[in-house]
Amino acid sequence: MRENVVENVEDNNLFERFEMQTKLVGKKLGRKIRKTLKKTNDQVKRKVMPHIRKVVTGDKNVRIRDFRKTAPVVRFVDKISFFFGVITLLLVEGVFLRAPDLLYFVFLLLCPLLIMIRIPLYYMEKYHFFTLDFCYFVNAMYVLCIGLHALESYGSEKTKLWVNMSLENVGWEGRLETLNASLLRLVFALTTGPLVCAIWVWRNSAVFHSLDKMTSLFIHIIPAFLAFSQRWYTNDSSGDDAKEIEGNDETMRFVVCREGGGGGGQMIPSCNEGMSLHEWFVYPMIVYVMWQIFYLVVTEILLANMIRNDRAIETSVRWLARDRRNFFNQLTKKICRKIGILGPNEEFDGETKKTKAVFIATQFSYTILTFIPVKFCYEYFWIHAAFLLVTSLKSLWNGAAFYIEVFAVRYVRKFKTTPAESSTPVHSPDVSPSIIPISGNSKKIPVTSLGGSLATSGGGGAARTKKDE
Repeated sequence: MRENVVENVEDNNLFERFEMQTKLVGKKLGRKIRKTLKKTNDQVKRKVMPHIRKVVTGDKNVRIRDFRKTAPVVRFVDKISFFFGVITLLLVEGVFLRAPDLLYFVFLLLCPLLIMIRIPLYYMEKYHFFTLDFCYFVNAMYVLCIGLHALESYGSEKTKLWVNMSLENVGWEGRLETLNASLLRLVFALTTGPLVCAIWVWRNSAVFHSLDKMTSLFIHIIPAFLAFSQRWYTNDSSGDDAKEIEGNDETMRFVVCREGGGGGGQMIPSCNEGMSLHEWFVYPMIVYVMWQIFYLVVTEILLANMIRNDRAIETSVRWLARDRRNFFNQLTKKICRKIGILGPNEEFDGETKKTKAVFIATQFSYTILTFIPVKFCYEYFWIHAAFLLVTSLKSLWNGAAFYIEVFAVRYVRKFKTTPAESSTPVHSPDVSPSIIPISGNSKKIPVTSLGGSLATSGGGGAARTKKDE
């Protein structure tokens, strides 16, 4: 009896020592990562940035973030953004209508490129933690699916054999093709649910002269249209063309479903079957929870000190807690005050654990609700089409509201000038800056000219309507 007690005590002590060692290793790893990042950042600022500043601005002492806010640069960038925004919209429409099976090429060309452009711009404005949001994670999953499709279609037989054997070793009884189809059904739920609904909640808008706002819109809506085309236009149940497609195995691989299934150990589901509860809710929620854990580990453990010590760094929680005009903020605050989590006059504070827990729980509940349309969109063409159409119109309406509410004030101001100012041609770009409030946002934007662009203090579009996810 005494020996058993001694053994239990020793086991408890061993467990406690193991737990302490694990925490110590975690702290050491976090300190090492922070030290490495700080050292790399300092070296880049000291050795690389002066040369980049010299090339971009012509003066190594002028910061790029300051140079890009000057009126000529802002106007030029806005013109380029407007031009390519409209061209890109026409390109997506043309491919979607004429060759929907090739829409993933447009996605692969556009969305990763826009995200790669956004990352350094957000880093300079200290908005880089926004790029850890869920929408970027889902876009990365779609890129993974396209990579698996390329491997299945164009990879060597030896590589495909090795991949299929690896899948069998981990318990997957189908081929790479069936794995990709399963992943695509998972991504279908994520893009048709949280990504599309984010356009409504965070007011993504088609503001063609803003690279930031158009990037936010494209990374939410283009994956949704790609999922739509894969569900309804790229399966092999096309009636008269079925035999022709059957003979072209390359065309059949990048699909969500097939008429009659695909055969083999784990058949690709039939297009006539609906999505099970696991497919449209359970598995997507598991992916969401995994992303949330990853996000919390990065922001609350590994890089917590960096974020805590620099209040200029923006995160989703900080932005939402501060943006009191945001519908998400207002609704959450109203509920929390009603059930007693917040006091009658208490506001959210993005630095407190209570605010962070409230927003994590609220976003979790919101994500659950966004999966409700997924099953109906997958099983009914017209519901899916109407859902995307109305969402697209909503983004256009948001863009129209931005242009009218901002630019209308400019034109009103034009007619309220003094006689001396009235002699100035209306097309003159040299107009003194002024401040115009934007509806639905607590920020204010300095106007650099009557005819052209807006110079925003900070990251601009997505961060200004943020959150982007």
